[in-house]
Amino acid sequence: MECWDFYESNMVNWADFTCVSSCPNGTFHDPVLNECPVCNPVCITCTGQNPYECTSCNKTANGQQLYLEEDVSECVLDC
Repeated sequence: MECWDFYESNMVNWADFTCVSSCPNGTFHDPVLNECPVCNPVCITCTGQNPYECTSCNKTANGQQLYLEEDVSECVLDC
């Protein structure tokens, strides 16, 4: 998929393959490719695809809330 520069929504959101003007939760902006790649599943928001690039945390598969350990940007089970 490709979103052309002359469209207002010109970044590809890889979470649902749409063209967007800003990256939604679960994705991050890649300025080199002008795309919104998907975050690691432990992250709600992130700055990259790695589990240590989270800015907010998701829940585990069994529903336990993960917490952001800010000094390393990782999601952990306990504060």
